[in-house]
Amino acid sequence: MKEFELTLLGTSSSQPAFDRFPTSQVLRYHNDLYLIDCGEGTQIQLSRYKIKRNAIKAIFISHLHGDHIFGLPGVVTSFLHYSRKSPLLIYGPVGIKAYLDNCLGLSQAQLNFDLYVNEFDASKAALVFEDHNLIVSSLPLQHRLPTMGYLFTEKEQERKLDIKKLPIYRLTVDEMKMLKKDMPVHRHPEQSITPDEVCLPKQKLRSYAFLSDTVFLPSIVPLIEGADVLYHETTYLNNMEKEAELRQHATAGQAAEIARRAGVGLLITGHYSSRYKNLDDFLFECKAVFLNTRLGLEGNIYSIGSVSMPTLDT
Repeated sequence: MKEFELTLLGTSSSQPAFDRFPTSQVLRYHNDLYLIDCGEGTQIQLSRYKIKRNAIKAIFISHLHGDHIFGLPGVVTSFLHYSRKSPLLIYGPVGIKAYLDNCLGLSQAQLNFDLYVNEFDASKAALVFEDHNLIVSSLPLQHRLPTMGYLFTEKEQERKLDIKKLPIYRLTVDEMKMLKKDMPVHRHPEQSITPDEVCLPKQKLRSYAFLSDTVFLPSIVPLIEGADVLYHETTYLNNMEKEAELRQHATAGQAAEIARRAGVGLLITGHYSSRYKNLDDFLFECKAVFLNTRLGLEGNIYSIGSVSMPTLDT
């Protein structure tokens, strides 16, 4: 099974606070990286955690508030110093192209690679990206600006042959290739070999749901149901529910309730208000509703499809 994991780069809301940077994450599938949001300080964190920048294939932006995009022009132009040649793909709500065009144009940035910016209506769920690794769908959220979350779903991979079965069937190389692609082999009208006879059982397709700034939104539950890992903003503790509603954010308990209703495997917290230095209460309030919760901490790596503890202590 190919590695599928999340590294948190920024977990603060609004502004840097207590050594926490605004929102940014890197999702890794095998050798390919996908950057999610790009708050200020993202470049620092990419270097701190030794993220290979040229492995970043695409950047997904949730909305146009500064704590999610102010690091983007710097990250894009930084590729000039890494001799990037491959195209860079950017996805986000309407307005992200004008923002980048203005920043790059006014600073007279000259890129030596192709940059493709793709805009979507944040109010509608849509397929926004697909490659050989993942299918990415946008998720309509409710915030003060048009905002979209993202669901990253693993694509069907080649099946693995059961080496114990190979001597029984005496497969040719071409037959093995067909079976690995989940196609039956027909040797003659009386004999067919199905993939299930020779291959190991199929693995469940893994998925990661990213819900950035949003109010408590039960309508999102069917779109993320059964996700292996859910990142849901937890800007405030439960005693600030009125403030959360006013500012179009969610509390720890509300995030946990979404995780519970959606039946996800793991909930990761984040987007903490700068009023909080100690984060222990976020974990306590979430676990009261949804036990399998982990604090979102910068530098932590979370496996998608595994409920094991992250690599750093929480």
